[in-house]
Amino acid sequence: MTLRVGFHPDAVRELDDAIQWYDQGGQLRGARFRTDVNRVIDRLLEWPESAETIPDAPAGRVFRHAKVPHSHYRLVYYLTDEAVKIVAIAHERRMPLYWSGRD
Repeated sequence: MTLRVGFHPDAVRELDDAIQWYDQGGQLRGARFRTDVNRVIDRLLEWPESAETIPDAPAGRVFRHAKVPHSHYRLVYYLTDEAVKIVAIAHERRMPLYWSGRD
């Protein structure tokens, strides 16, 4: 079965915010960040359990995080039978587990 990707609405906002922030630096940095995010997503769709689990995540789901290359961001996600559900585009130097109430 082929997995699909789903985004929590707050993760979409975080992605847009990160792209805008990178765009302020010029040199197409926002577009490169988006390309890197897409590559991570492609990898997760092919190997969904390849990323590290998050040990202190809330009970009930196995959350994982995958580093976005050339950035301080990680994709935080969990798996269902049909999808990779991205709950956050989390900056690795900011509040850990702030996304833990998202489903």
